[in-house]
Amino acid sequence: MKMEFLKNINLGKYLFALLIILAVSFLVFNEKGILSYLEIKNEVSSIEDKIQDVEAKQKKVDNQIDSLQYNDAKIEEVARKKYRMKRKGEKLIEVIEK
Repeated sequence: MKMEFLKNINLGKYLFALLIILAVSFLVFNEKGILSYLEIKNEVSSIEDKIQDVEAKQKKVDNQIDSLQYNDAKIEEVARKKYRMKRKGEKLIEVIEK
């Protein structure tokens, strides 16, 4: 009788251990488990970094727009460099590199 009781206790321990292993496996490998959570968390972090980069670029472009709207010297600088414009009486000298 005592041996059967000990066998039942050992069997109970094994079943409990198996139940714990199954529960942990379910929590880790489930579609909405820990691994999926970690993947999604990494994706969110990556997207947030991209958003910060885009916001910084947007701020830079906004500053350039403001300077071009209100700063005559900046307008002249862009016109000379980008569009090769010149004032009356100036001669344009072009340097050709080999």
